[in-house]
Amino acid sequence: MGNKITKITPINKTKYYLLGILMMVASVISVFAFTTHYTSPENNAVHTIAAASIEDWTQVYNYEVDSSTSTVTITGLKDDYATLDGLVIPSYIDGDPVVTIGTNAFQNKTAKTVYFASNSQVTKICSHAFSMYSLQYIQLPESLTTIEANALRNCSALKYLNIPKNLQYFGSTSDSVYGYLIHSKQLQNIDCDAANPYFTVVDNILYTKDMKTLVLAPRSLSGEFTIPEGVERISNAAMIGMNSLTKINFPSTLKRIGSLFLADTSSVSEVILPDSVTQIDSFFLANNGGVNLIKLSNSLTSINDWSIYGCSNLTSIVIPEGVTT
Repeated sequence: MGNKITKITPINKTKYYLLGILMMVASVISVFAFTTHYTSPENNAVHTIAAASIEDWTQVYNYEVDSSTSTVTITGLKDDYATLDGLVIPSYIDGDPVVTIGTNAFQNKTAKTVYFASNSQVTKICSHAFSMYSLQYIQLPESLTTIEANALRNCSALKYLNIPKNLQYFGSTSDSVYGYLIHSKQLQNIDCDAANPYFTVVDNILYTKDMKTLVLAPRSLSGEFTIPEGVERISNAAMIGMNSLTKINFPSTLKRIGSLFLADTSSVSEVILPDSVTQIDSFFLANNGGVNLIKLSNSLTSINDWSIYGCSNLTSIVIPEGVTT
């Protein structure tokens, strides 16, 4: 294996950050519409080939085949391709359909963009599969049904997230929205296919379709924000890293707040929970350098030891009498 791919870009050189254009293009573009630039180690010459000519993806990816279903799980990149700055996920490897991106498959790799073939059959992205600090753009395929917890963790440069129409589980399969989802201080826009029966986006914020769970908010959220009445749960890390948000008004219907909810935030000075809240998970305000007043719900009976860890400017906390642990 002598040739090394160094870059994958769209053939029309459209920038990944032109998100509106890419949303339309990515839905119809196929793997054949990409060019692949690679450097020959023999003479250090740069060559350009069409991705269509990469007929043997076995030379690019490590993978496993489920003998009972003849389906492929991609588990990583071959050493010769470990420093790709763009990834194309093919529909088939050696004649078998690619249906899963395995645990840690591309963790800490250097790719900035990830594209799936237009006829992608990937249904599942496993934990830490695309946990890359470098990742700036990924267009999730329509076939996708499950994104496990931490699959997109540490994607601190990611600016856009799309929720395809068949996605059902975002976080884990046992509790669909309570895994650690995504931590990107650059996240500006969230889009959801209107045909998705499980999720919806209202005012650029991702909720479950029934509007009972706030799943994820973009880090561009600023000023005062009111969580709609009817919301009962807030997902883990749903608003982590918010530094332009100044105030949150909670609904009277709220019952549970997930772990790391408002962690690593410096702009919110007061957190006043309604008495409807019966559970707050660990680290929900961890390393929040802005909060100085916390008033807990009178319905709480216990508080996790690490719930307010690292709140360096906290001057007042109101703990209800019913809290015993």
